[in-house]
Amino acid sequence: MARPAGQTLSLTKIDAAELQLRAAVRMFFEDRDLVPIYTLANAVREVVAQIGEHLEVETAQAEVAKARGTNVAELIRPLREVANFFKHANRDPTAKIGFNENDVEMVLYLACHDFSDLADPNSGLL
Repeated sequence: MARPAGQTLSLTKIDAAELQLRAAVRMFFEDRDLVPIYTLANAVREVVAQIGEHLEVETAQAEVAKARGTNVAELIRPLREVANFFKHANRDPTAKIGFNENDVEMVLYLACHDFSDLADPNSGLL
């Protein structure tokens, strides 16, 4: 679909999260590269988790952390480490990281679950 040149979009955080999530899910089911899927899905996970905190909506990651007897920060630390590795090269530009392909599904699940909670018509966000 062609876009008009010079178009200015007015987006909320949840609008941007929705666009990123749609792209990540589409790429996942098209069997595209996992790194950009993970990066987009994790960005959505972060945004919707923060919005959920502000709105006092319990997120999936909070539920999982509680069930495992840990806190959210500890639960998502490995997910965040991988995402930060993909996004930044300020510490060690030649470093390598182990990337478990199953983590893509986990990040997509968390992002989709929490986005759907916030996208509820009663939330007032969409």
